[in-house]
Amino acid sequence: MYKNSQSHDKGRSLEDILEEFCDFTMVHWWDVVAYATDDNLNHNEVLVSDTDYGDDSSSEFVEEQDLTETLKMLCEDSCSLFRDVIIRYFDDRAKDINQNDDIGALYEAYLECEASGIISANMFSKIIGSFEQNAIGMRGHHPLFEDALFGDMDDAELDVHRSGEKFRTKYGNLILKCMANAGLYDQESDDGEACSNSTGSLQNLQRSLEDLQIKSQEIFGHSDNESDHFNRIFTPFDGTGMFSTACKMNHSCLPNVLVRYRSGWMHPLILQCIALKNIVEGEELCISYIQSDDEFADRQKALKNYGFVCTCVKCESEKEGKSTYLSSIDDDFEEGDVNDIFGSDSDDDSVEEDHPIVKKSLAVIVKERYDESSDLGSIPVHVLGTTLNFLIREGMLICKKIEICENEGSCDDELRKILGTMRRCVISLQIRHLRGYGAAANFGERLCYSILMKKKSWPSSIHTEAYGIFAVAACIAFANNAQFVLASEILDKAFILSPLMRRDISKLCHYISELALQCIPKSKFFCQVQEFEYTLEDLEEKGLRTKLLYLPHEINYPDLTMDHFDGCLAKNKSMVIRSLAKSWKAVESWKTYTTFAEFGHRIVPIEVGSMSNGSMSERLMTLNNFFSEFILKSNQIGIWKLSEAIEKNHAIAYMAQYSLFEAMPKLLDDLQESLPFLGRAHPQINAWVGTGGTRTPLHYDGYDNILVQVVGYKYVRIYDSSEAPNLYVIGGNQLSNDSLCRQGNFSAVNCEMEDTSLHPLSSKAKFVEFILMPGDAVLIPAGSWHYIRSLTTSFSVNYFWSDNA
Repeated sequence: MYKNSQSHDKGRSLEDILEEFCDFTMVHWWDVVAYATDDNLNHNEVLVSDTDYGDDSSSEFVEEQDLTETLKMLCEDSCSLFRDVIIRYFDDRAKDINQNDDIGALYEAYLECEASGIISANMFSKIIGSFEQNAIGMRGHHPLFEDALFGDMDDAELDVHRSGEKFRTKYGNLILKCMANAGLYDQESDDGEACSNSTGSLQNLQRSLEDLQIKSQEIFGHSDNESDHFNRIFTPFDGTGMFSTACKMNHSCLPNVLVRYRSGWMHPLILQCIALKNIVEGEELCISYIQSDDEFADRQKALKNYGFVCTCVKCESEKEGKSTYLSSIDDDFEEGDVNDIFGSDSDDDSVEEDHPIVKKSLAVIVKERYDESSDLGSIPVHVLGTTLNFLIREGMLICKKIEICENEGSCDDELRKILGTMRRCVISLQIRHLRGYGAAANFGERLCYSILMKKKSWPSSIHTEAYGIFAVAACIAFANNAQFVLASEILDKAFILSPLMRRDISKLCHYISELALQCIPKSKFFCQVQEFEYTLEDLEEKGLRTKLLYLPHEINYPDLTMDHFDGCLAKNKSMVIRSLAKSWKAVESWKTYTTFAEFGHRIVPIEVGSMSNGSMSERLMTLNNFFSEFILKSNQIGIWKLSEAIEKNHAIAYMAQYSLFEAMPKLLDDLQESLPFLGRAHPQINAWVGTGGTRTPLHYDGYDNILVQVVGYKYVRIYDSSEAPNLYVIGGNQLSNDSLCRQGNFSAVNCEMEDTSLHPLSSKAKFVEFILMPGDAVLIPAGSWHYIRSLTTSFSVNYFWSDNA
């Protein structure tokens, strides 16, 4: 654990790394066990075993000192044996310590742990004491149920209909008989040979188990023998576990949090904490260690084993003879009568009369909470919306497309794996089988992504769409397991790599991103994006080879009229609009990283290197890493010279033309979403965030475009569309990134570094050039050729639109 943490936490001390693993109450084992659990016990006596909490006479007592010494001896022996095993391990690999990086790192970690006293009887006693004091009871479903229904989930390339068939063939009749004995399956209602016939038995078994699986999802960790059909066939596993959140919650007989257990697809058991009421910031989270519906005396007896006397508001109130429960509730009351029904004539408000457990039983609360969620888990139905049906529908279409390829003989092994995995994912979604669609979707996402990484681009639209379906299904599974940060990462990748997934998932994106934000600590990283304001003279002197010579048509935004704007568009004439965005919040707030810090965990596409130099590569990275690895270093340079834009290729990074505001719509609050002179057009808004030195080669777009400079400075050069004959328009084989040039909208002219011997006509081409300051914008009509270089760290936003769209 330490070795894995060390690789991801360079620069952190051992104490810092261990803090997150050892932040439970760390009391010595003998101090936890050796205490008196009754006020009448002598100080030198300790309760070792007491199964009947109401009868102290059945307890077995021993001398505290003897027990303490015994426990100390056990810890010392255990530590000694543990150390012997480790030493023997490294003795056997003595030659590899200096040659194998992994073994060497593990050995260094061991030496540091020894020097810090971590491998010691003292630490062993605290670890055991922590389990004694903090472990929570848990229940997990029997794993054979999954085998009976779906078989080996790692064998994802097999058709789901064949998966688990071997297990069901061997044990199907036996399981059906067990179900019949439990009253869950009527053998006589089937055809006479149903149970003796192998095929019929398999069909009956799978149909019955699928029905039970759906019902079993209604189990929340509390005992309900009538509804727990699943546990009546496959006995659940009971035990204790250390859960980093729930185990730190104190007890209250009037809890505000309910603990429930769910079977996960990545782990055998997931513990979820459900809020039973609205919880304000700073309010303590409490669960009930016992049956909180029991009478006061019974609760106090049950709590003896925990070594404390409960003084929650409920116990204190009942101790004084006051009741916190209503004797009866009229089932026919109307919603408007709630205050009358649950009101109190007493002026004493010490008891929380509005607490849900005061008003309703725990079972009713759980049912209502569950009814607000989909049968996929804890994601609300209104959030999933049409996403589930969308995934099933599109998944079935993908299967049909691959089947057609298979019939035509154009289906390779990778597509067959995608087909088998997609079938499993779709069927699992249809029957709401968490482990089934979770495992299949996760496998499929990794499979498709590995194909993309290996081939550098998607082989076909089938791969693109399949990746999106797998990614969103995996996101839902992660979210259902309360792994919202991981779900957010998967969703970001789907958003970037599979545009299909941008449909019908907006509510899911918002829900996941909001919860992920609550699960991560606030970023302490600070980055001043624009430390200084530069004058035009500074920028020309330090950033350009020569002063600006061919100036554009300019207008101040307050003087811009609709007629003037429409006239430029009609003439296909570019126009610089000074101070268009001066009043935007982003012009000031985006100068520091503060605005982006809450999205620091989000994944974005980054172009590293220069497209103009043909050395660009694409990476997916978090905003935190993007800013710390590139933007911070770019700021240290200030104004980038053209030579630096060429020589510091490794330091150039660009989030180019990314739909950032669809992925993180909250950032739109800092912009003006719709510019008034665009009329009824619905523009596509893109973000352009990068270091200084980014160079966008000379090209044109098929849409009208307004580029707005938010932070930093950019040099822009624009050629009229009529200059195309002088610009050496290229096809798909004349740039290394040929996929960008297949539409014939790129030029071979290397702006600012023109080679007139290679492109003599380029010297005749007329252009305008200018520098965009923060708050400025430029209108670039469709078909106009343009080249852009960032003179500093730069944040820009552009609006693409078309009157024909």
